[in-house]
Amino acid sequence: MAWESLMAPTTDTLFTTYMIAGVQVSLDRVRAAAYLVPEADRQQAWHILSFALNVAAAWPVTRELLLALAPKMEQAGFREEWIPYLAKGLHAAQSVADGQAVAECALQLGLLYRLLSRFDDAYHWTTLSVDHFVTLGDTRNQARTLNELGWLMHLRHQYHEAKSYVEQALKLLSDDDPEKAMSYRVLGVIAIYQMAYSQAEAYHRQALAILSKQPEDHRTAWCLQNLALALRWQNQYEEAFLLYARAATILERSGDISNLGILRMNLGSAYYYYGEPQQALSHFSKAEEIAIQLQDKIQIAKISTHVGLAYLALNAFANAESAFQQAVTTYQMLGDHGWRLNALDGLAMTYLASKEMAKARKLLQAAITELPLITHLPNYTYLYQTLHEHLLIAEQAEK
Repeated sequence: MAWESLMAPTTDTLFTTYMIAGVQVSLDRVRAAAYLVPEADRQQAWHILSFALNVAAAWPVTRELLLALAPKMEQAGFREEWIPYLAKGLHAAQSVADGQAVAECALQLGLLYRLLSRFDDAYHWTTLSVDHFVTLGDTRNQARTLNELGWLMHLRHQYHEAKSYVEQALKLLSDDDPEKAMSYRVLGVIAIYQMAYSQAEAYHRQALAILSKQPEDHRTAWCLQNLALALRWQNQYEEAFLLYARAATILERSGDISNLGILRMNLGSAYYYYGEPQQALSHFSKAEEIAIQLQDKIQIAKISTHVGLAYLALNAFANAESAFQQAVTTYQMLGDHGWRLNALDGLAMTYLASKEMAKARKLLQAAITELPLITHLPNYTYLYQTLHEHLLIAEQAEK
């Protein structure tokens, strides 16, 4: 009896064996999903991770499941609910001195916090990731993380810093590395914000030339829609609409709902400038549904501004006022003064169009006093001119 007892597996050993087997089954299912993970498999993976992350002996396969899930969870729109798993995974990786997993979890946390518009948290985790990849001597993932920092800095309107991070990334990458396309993507979007549209077009075409040698995926769609945006600003609508349609097909197939929402907004904007505000509103509505679902505050603010412009074009002044007010409030919450003043200008335009000159004048006078806050931003000159022009119209109408 004593011999049999010694030879029998302990309860802990059995538990660990079953745990590892369960994690492996989940991992196989996640890897088998070409794009989105089926909901049942997602729930099972999360359930088993909640236990497996506490079992050190299961870490080798648990880390594989965690890291396989991470990009697919972000792509499917999971934010707040996925962060605790990554944080726990990072802690588990630290406990076993798995520097590669620590760096990857930190990068994924930074990306999610960026998507939640929590930029300070995003910067903390992304810079932590860079530091770990540098220590590991992993230059490719260092470049990948530097590109993410570049994207983050562009959202914070710190364009010099954004370009610096991307330039560092480019030095670490070979000419045919698909990550180089992501560098050009960041540079292209910065060029759009700086109103250098032909330069933006060139960057996005460079990115697509690199990605054309890879299997088509959501990264291709990102660059297609950014190229479409650059072309729209150059009034090349025919090609822009074709590119948006192609990008939408890829994003729908891959389940990248976050970027599909961005595409819907940009497509709506294209229709607005093409002279079809009603069609634009249809796309803005779809984009807003996604932004609200993902709690994407930046996107909500951008969409609200676009919606205000579309309603203004339709002379639906009450709806335009409401949309611009929402944009102002959201940008205020985000501390984005440049785009908040832009939304205030839209609100003033609404008051001018509805003949509420006193309201427009007071609003514009207040907005002009805040211009010194944005002298460093690309839209400063435009806003300086348009706010003063609109104020002159309001003052002359009151005489």
